[in-house]
Amino acid sequence: MTDATGAEPLGMCLVADVAQETSHGEGGLEIREGLRHLASGAKVRIAPPAWGDGGENVVVAGRHRGSRRHIGLSP
Repeated sequence: MTDATGAEPLGMCLVADVAQETSHGEGGLEIREGLRHLASGAKVRIAPPAWGDGGENVVVAGRHRGSRRHIGLSP
């Protein structure tokens, strides 16, 4: 931090909301509210992809739907 520029961010990530309804099962016929570990409408932070994985594996952080503790999810 310098006097001329002020505080600098520690890092960047995407922020998103969990969908209200998601489709599951064969052909997507089963409709569920939210996801297994995250409630619908929960704010999640998506970390940048690691080098070399092509963006297929990302880490997601948010509040667990049951315990309300912050959790990190990765594939």
